[in-house]
Parts: sequence; C-alpha cells; structure tokens
Amino acid sequence: MGVVAENEPYESGVIIINVSDLNDGTNNPRAIQTKLETALTLLQTFSKQRIVIQCRAGISRSPTIAAAVLALYKAIDFDTALNEVTHRIPRTHLNYDLVDSCREALKLVKN
Repeated sequence: MGVVAENEPYESGVIIINVSDLNDGTNNPRAIQTKLETALTLLQTFSKQRIVIQCRAGISRSPTIAAAVLALYKAIDFDTALNEVTHRIPRTHLNYDLVDSCREALKLVKN
C-alpha cells in the first residue's frame, strides 16, 4: 500500500483509492468508514496488487487514511499505524481533526 498526490506519477496497474473528497479536517465518520471498508476489501481481494491512497497533496489525508487501513489490515493500534506511516512518509503533516474523525470511523468498521 502507498500514498500519492494527484499530480504525482505512479506505476501502472495499481488500484487507486481517491480520498480527495474528504475534508482535511473534521469529517463525517461514515464517509471515512466507507473508504476504509473499500480499501480493506481491495487489500484482501487483490493481495498481490498494489493499493495506493490518493489525495490532492499526499501529505495529510492519504497518509491518515492509509494509517487507518493499515491498523485494520494488520489488526494493530491506530497510533502504532500512524507512527509507522509518518516514519515511512516523512512529508506527512497530520491534521488532528482528521485523525479524530478516523478514530470514530474505525469504531464503525465491520471486520
């Protein structure tokens, strides 16, 4: 799984999950829930194919959503997943309203 901005190139054959429609701040947790469940289903179904989370700049929304997906997929704590993503993607600038919205959305996801 990876993250990318809308204007960045990515290799062909990847599956894109665009999260640009989410706010870079407070969101309805149900909107995030839908993105998370979609990503989780794609990861489970296409385990050999690369999944890329895309937003406009690739520094806040996509890394935060990627961390939530990672937490679900690996069954790890969201904070641990956030740390892993921010370590691997140093350009990440978390928006803590979005992080809080993701925490709420994670409670809604059906595993």
